Amino acid sequence: MVKKHPKIVELRQMKIVLSRELRQIYGSMPKGKGIELYDQYYRSKLDLDSKEKFQEFLMERDLRDQYFKTIHTTALKQQLSAISTPSTSSTSTTLSSSYTGEKTLTRVEHLFQEQTRVANVFFFSSNDIMEQELLECRINIISDFTTLCFL
Repeated sequence: MVKKHPKIVELRQMKIVLSRELRQIYGSMPKGKGIELYDQYYRSKLDLDSKEKFQEFLMERDLRDQYFKTIHTTALKQQLSAISTPSTSSTSTTLSSSYTGEKTLTRVEHLFQEQTRVANVFFFSSNDIMEQELLECRINIISDFTTLCFL
């Protein structure tokens, strides 16, 4: 892809033309050193190398950006397609009763129980919970965040 970039193609053609002229006139490239034609050739070579590296950098950056924009969605799709029925593991099937007092099924599996509980807390409604239970839920989530920090 980088080699087909219009500016790179143009620079490569200019380099080839200059190198042919140098070889025709002086027989080899090193014999033309110090001549203006050789300086033009050398500048075109440097420009070509620089442009190729810059285009490779841009392409890699774009690929990285695209990867990081879609990796979470891709990972979730893989998990959701792999889990067509609820799992029996405690980390993915229920929301901790210490948080909400009710159990709900989730579809995403997490490596640690704390991750599952923290993720589930973001999606429950606190409207039906009494203030004391809500306070306990907040304390538990802080505890889980702390635990996750030390893993």
